[in-house]
Amino acid sequence: MTDQDVTRDLSVIQEQLQAQSSAQDAIPAADALQRLSDLRERRTELEDSNLAENSKTAYAHDQERYGRWCKQMGLPPLPVNPEIVSLYLTDLSELIRSDGKPAYKVTSLRRVVSSLARLQYDTGGGRGLGDHELIARTINGLANERQERAEGRAALLTDDVLKVISHMDHSTWPAGVSSARDTLVLLVGFATALRRENVAGLTAGNLTIHPHDGIHVRVGRTKTDQTGRGALLAVPYGQVPATCAPCAWFRWASLLAADTIEERMALVLSTPRNPDDWQHMCRGAFPELPDDAPVVTRVTKSGRIMMNRVSGTALYKRLLFRLENAGYAPDRYGFHSLRAGFVTQALIKEATHKAIRNQTLHKTDMMVDHYDRDNLPLRNNAVTKLGL
Repeated sequence: MTDQDVTRDLSVIQEQLQAQSSAQDAIPAADALQRLSDLRERRTELEDSNLAENSKTAYAHDQERYGRWCKQMGLPPLPVNPEIVSLYLTDLSELIRSDGKPAYKVTSLRRVVSSLARLQYDTGGGRGLGDHELIARTINGLANERQERAEGRAALLTDDVLKVISHMDHSTWPAGVSSARDTLVLLVGFATALRRENVAGLTAGNLTIHPHDGIHVRVGRTKTDQTGRGALLAVPYGQVPATCAPCAWFRWASLLAADTIEERMALVLSTPRNPDDWQHMCRGAFPELPDDAPVVTRVTKSGRIMMNRVSGTALYKRLLFRLENAGYAPDRYGFHSLRAGFVTQALIKEATHKAIRNQTLHKTDMMVDHYDRDNLPLRNNAVTKLGL
């Protein structure tokens, strides 16, 4: 819909409203039209804020690629046409990666449909692309043909997290700087069960040391909380220093607060090489950092700490690097492995579903059961009662 169309439609609405109002109630036509235009612009902003940043990025990428494909085929990208979209989806379904697997899984193709449905709505085409019979038949046909199995990430348990931390170089310069940061990321990511974007977005003001609870982590919008109501998560003091998230935050915060490279070097070189030899330092006075200071920042190969936050993708790649160094096959894991590991470890320790959801912020027990089936198939399974 063009600006001219919007202005014309708003003018019609405004004329209808004024026809129903008395002369003393009606405001000047020009003022009313301007106000209605402002309201429409504000409504668009609210619609945009309904989407998470990751969704916006994915939608933009899908829409741009669809536009390029239409141009190559000599087809009009707008208005969004279900016939053209179904052909585009079929074309994507036939793309093959270098390892012989489809470049687009059915779940990815469903996301493409969502992206193009958004494009349809934003350009005045209304809603309903995802429910169109032709699109539905195309997607369902591919799903039936492929029978793709959902592949979850392998879970990282407490012992795995400790093993990865133990394989880091904590006591030499400059490797010890990134090791201190990555240790904090591992422990906070595991204990909070937060997704990578939420961990990457933490600021110093989000982390508060509590004398009894450990770290209080204040988080805003998450995947399961699109309204941004927020939540307060607790990360307790660790039984041993190597798995104590408050200790990890103290070490990393000390490096962030250090004024000179010499101070940072001294902090790294004074760290015992073996995490088994670490001492608790979480009960001391924590370094002061600005509330808006990013917690997870970029570290250069020379040990310099850059005060700009890293992305969720960077955290994912960094975790794979640490896993590979510790002897794990990185292709089986992702940052979600920490979240899956939290649920799995908690279930092993007989935590209730409600207790787990208090930390993961899942809305229902069904999602917790998903991890139970995937990672603990013998738990509460009658096969163990067969006497085999």
